[in-house]
Amino acid sequence: MKVDNVSSVGIQNPIQNSPAFTADYYRKMMEVVPNTKVCKNLKNIDRAAFYSYVHSRSYKMGVTLDEVEALEKFDGMDFVNKSYEFLINKFGMKKSICPPLAPGKFQDYDMGYSYLGNIIYYDVDKVKNLSKSQLFAALRHEMQHMNQNYMVLRHETYGPLAVDAFTRKYVGESKKFINELIESNSMDTLEKNFANREDVNGKIIYEVLESIKNGDEKRYNELLDIIGESYKQSLMELRSKIIDNLGVIKSDSALTKKVETYYKDFSDIGYYKPNGEVDYNKYFESFIESDAIAAQTMAQFEFSKEPCFMKFIKGVIVNVLQDSNQVRVLDKIIK
Repeated sequence: MKVDNVSSVGIQNPIQNSPAFTADYYRKMMEVVPNTKVCKNLKNIDRAAFYSYVHSRSYKMGVTLDEVEALEKFDGMDFVNKSYEFLINKFGMKKSICPPLAPGKFQDYDMGYSYLGNIIYYDVDKVKNLSKSQLFAALRHEMQHMNQNYMVLRHETYGPLAVDAFTRKYVGESKKFINELIESNSMDTLEKNFANREDVNGKIIYEVLESIKNGDEKRYNELLDIIGESYKQSLMELRSKIIDNLGVIKSDSALTKKVETYYKDFSDIGYYKPNGEVDYNKYFESFIESDAIAAQTMAQFEFSKEPCFMKFIKGVIVNVLQDSNQVRVLDKIIK
């Protein structure tokens, strides 16, 4: 059963040819920072670039020029798949434990990672508007979420807690999914659609619909328990495979504090508004997102072939100010 409790990147828009930034945005970025001891003529854009470098440098993967040129020979979905395989190898993971790529069509996002379903999905139409460096970086962003989730699952203390918490979350999302089906379709239509389904999830949904139709609350709860137990078992199996490949993170490890923050953020992804829109202030303050954005930034730099990070990131900042969609995001943040 597909459950859409995801961490997503949906703000990577193609660069516009004509400037869209206001004179005020550009002027502020080019102002000299007063009373700085770092550099006499340090500008706000330089300060932003320095900050980005310090925050992102630990995510460097050692991508070489030859590796970039080899990937650039591929186009479209072949590029997506080859880039994903390349990043898996850079992570030092077995492909068998990594989430599948799920192409499809999604209303709001270019690409996302479902930590409950352990799937990386992407919109086949929207990714066509991304450059190869943006697409490579977006994959790296979602794989950082994968890595965060795997660190939680293989932790000695937080792993078992996550299995229980994610199972409860999955059951809740399953109930929500079924309620939305009923609200948007007639019961007769749903029964016809699911009556002949051969897959396990389809059969369970049909039984759930029948229990609701018959007012059989006991059977309804039993079926939810079955959904939960099935999911929990699969998550425990994934945890075992991850530990076999990457090892256990001990409770006394220096990584525990970071894992704790990952666990809390995944347990309560709190940057969505009630209407489903992203609250960008909370989005950029979220540890799992700031972590993934830093990894994304470094990946885009490594793929760019640009020898100087400072020059690269200053170009990125100016491009953001030239993108009307991202300027609207900035306006929301400032407000």
